[in-house]
Formats: sequence, structure tokens, C-alpha cells
Amino acid sequence: MYKYFLAFKYLVTRRITLAAVIVTTLGVMVMAIVYSIITGYIMKFEEVLQGNTADLIVERIDRNAICDYESVLREVSALENVEAVAPVIEKGVLLSYRNKEYKWCIMKGIAPEWEMKIGRFREYVGDGLDVKKEFAGLHDGESPVLMGEAVLSVEGVEPGKVVEITASRASGNENMVTGSFRIIGFTHSGGFDIDSQECFVPISAAQEMLGLRSDETTHVKIQVTDQRYLTDVKFAVAEALTGQEFPRLDREKDEKRKLFGNYYISTWRERKRNELKAARNDLTVLSLIVVFIIFGAGFVTLAILVMMVFEKRRDIGVLKAVGCSWYGTVAIFLLMGLLIGLLGSLLGIVSGKFVSDNINAIAGVVESIFGIEVFPKEVYYFDRIPAYLAADAVFKIVLITVGVSLLSSVAAAVRAAFIDPVRALRYE
Repeated sequence: MYKYFLAFKYLVTRRITLAAVIVTTLGVMVMAIVYSIITGYIMKFEEVLQGNTADLIVERIDRNAICDYESVLREVSALENVEAVAPVIEKGVLLSYRNKEYKWCIMKGIAPEWEMKIGRFREYVGDGLDVKKEFAGLHDGESPVLMGEAVLSVEGVEPGKVVEITASRASGNENMVTGSFRIIGFTHSGGFDIDSQECFVPISAAQEMLGLRSDETTHVKIQVTDQRYLTDVKFAVAEALTGQEFPRLDREKDEKRKLFGNYYISTWRERKRNELKAARNDLTVLSLIVVFIIFGAGFVTLAILVMMVFEKRRDIGVLKAVGCSWYGTVAIFLLMGLLIGLLGSLLGIVSGKFVSDNINAIAGVVESIFGIEVFPKEVYYFDRIPAYLAADAVFKIVLITVGVSLLSSVAAAVRAAFIDPVRALRYE
């Protein structure tokens, strides 16, 4: 019992030990904030990417159109674990507004009655706009267009205005065509990169503009009921489209496979693998950097405890003279390291959670004071800073911090254990 009493007494009565607790708290707080922001960023990034596309995307290997797409949709939608399907025509186009701004973007020809069931498109449009009704006809003689809210940055771009879209026809790049479209609204996905590069038009308008027949589309999107069945559905779709049976290999190869006869069938993760890999690499690099802060706090703990051993040399000598064992002396300083780690972790996690929950308000204050943009949406693709501190991240942070604090206290504990009570009390 004396070990716990002395460890706690030395910790609370010596002001210098507060430095170790404060440094540990700051290190844990920074680590918690970084983890929460990067984890939130990855979660939001995946949510936006998946919500903007579909679980599976089908296209022809020769880049030609998929014919009689309605029968394809009926056949695929009848498969097990398929929740929804939709046709989409994707084409890189040049969008302009009154010769004031020109912007490259991706034009997507969609059928609202199908598209609204895929991903999070309905949420991105909002409840105030009936896309199916708006896409049903012309608007003052112009086809409707639904634009990402950040596609054009010039003033005057609003619903009711006309923009021009220039694209190459399906027969070749030499056949350029320009069409006028009237803006009916804007989409908001929360991802600046997506909202600045996409516009949506009726699939019939896209077919007419690109020279496709009314039964042709370039892609078919598929949404599954559960991500666990993604690979199974992919092979089932391939067999339904080609009439061939494709042998299954091992799990990893099956998940990565996308070439099936004349079709590419890829998952949304495969199409966005570079972006996802970059985001996860950022988490790894920043985690390693922040871990060094914890090690820095560990060195502070080490220095303070070693200093305390020299200051408490007489007390340690008295303890050993009255029968304190080698183990008991070591335990006192190991317990101090443990308490510093636990207390620093607790305070750091609480303060880090508070900061991460209010990170956007704090960023707003910093921007107003210093006039700098903390989280530029052009760089990070989101209009708000996402933050989420997961339970497993908290466990890892606490485990690392307590482990480093314990290791830092070993040197002081061993130094105290080898103090000779005779020499320590020679002049007492």
C-alpha cells in the first residue's frame, strides 16, 4: 500500500511533475485532434465518393455504347442482392456561361426515375427540387441542366440562366457539337472536387447531343443490398451480360478483377483507389509524426523522474533502510509513470474531443483573427472540416501514451533501486 501512497504523494506535491502531465496532455490532445480530423476526412471522403457513384459500374471494354439498356437493367435488377440499377451517360465536356468563364466538367445524362435510387443523389439535390418533373420537358425551349454548385464561380449563375455545353460526338473528336441548357438547380454533395466538376442533364438530351440512339447508354450503375455481396453480384452481373461462366479464384483476385469478356465491371473503390490510397497515406504519415510528440512527452517524463530520484535520495535511503525491497522501490516510480500517462491521456482525450467537436467554430475564429483560410476547400475538397474520434483510436492513443510513460519511468526506477542506503544517509 505504501507504494501507491508515495507514488501519488510525489506526483501531487511536486510541481515539476505537473510539467510532465501538461506535456503529455498536450501530446495526447494533438494526437486526438489529428486522428479525429483525418478519420473524419476519410469517412466523409468515402461517403461522398460512394454516394456520388454506385457500388458497381458497367461499361464496354471498347468504350462503345451499351445497347438496349432497358432490357439490361431489367435483367440485372432481377439478380439476387441487387437493390437498384440506373443508366448513365458520362462525357467530358466544356461548359461556358456568356463567354465569361469556361470550365471542363463531366456531363452525366441520367434518367431521374432510376438515378434517384442510386447512391445519395436524392440528398445532394435536396427536397425542394423535383428532378423527374423538371427533366420531363424543355424550359423556354432549352433542355434542363442540374449543375454542381461550384462548377462556375462567376456572378449571375443561378436557376433560370442559360449555359452552353460543348462536347465531341460519339463518332469522333472531329465532330464537335454545342448545346444550350437552362439551369434548374444545383447539387451539393459536400465534396468541393465533385461539386466543381459535374453537371447532370436528361439522358435523352445527352443521347441527342452525343449522337447516340435512344436505347443506348455508356454506363450502367448497380447498387447492392450489402457490401459483403459486392463480389458475388459482380460475377453474377458478368455472367448475365455475357452468357459465360467465370471461374472464381481466391478472394483478393476476385475482388480486384474487373475485366469480364467485353465488359469492365468495376467497384467504386477501384475507380477511386488513388484518391482513397492518398487519404489513407496521409493518416499513416501524420500518425507517425504525432507519435513523436508522445515520445517527446516521454523524454520530459524521463528527465523529471530522474531529477526526482536525486531530490528524494534521502527518502529512498530511509525506505530501503527500514526494509523496502528492490521491487518496492522500482514500483513507486513505475506507478508515477503510469499515473502521469493515465492522467495525461484522460485530460488529453477530453480536451482533444472538445476541440474536434468544435473544430469548425475554432477555425472560423482563427480565420477572422489572422485572415488565413485554415481548411481551403479547393485543396481538401470539403466545405467543412470533418472530424470523428473513433473508440479504437482512443484506445490506441491511450495505449501508446501509457506505454511510453511507463518506459520513460524505467530508467528512474532502476536508478532509485540501486541507491545504497548507507551512502544516502551517511551525513544524516
